[in-house]
Amino acid sequence: MRLRAVVVGASLVWSTSAFATFDSGNTLFDNCNNPNDASKQFYCLGYLAGVSDLLDGMHIICTGERISLDKIKDAVLKYLREHPEQRGMDADDLVATALVLAFPCK
Repeated sequence: MRLRAVVVGASLVWSTSAFATFDSGNTLFDNCNNPNDASKQFYCLGYLAGVSDLLDGMHIICTGERISLDKIKDAVLKYLREHPEQRGMDADDLVATALVLAFPCK
């Protein structure tokens, strides 16, 4: 059952890439690393909240109520800093990968 949920979740995340391809990891990294620009910060946090809520609701990641949006942002930025060669990829795929690594379900 868990494998089925992961496959379904992955297909949904990948299928949304067709609608989100205008956002690359570079764009997300720029928006999330711009603390003096409120509109970029709102965009960053809204984007991360949407992807993380989808993944959490499908039990692909397990954040629970104990994880703040700032912690989610920190995990994604850490991943993007450690993998600059991947920043040209779609942002939703990168966020999903970062969050699966940071908040796996046990």
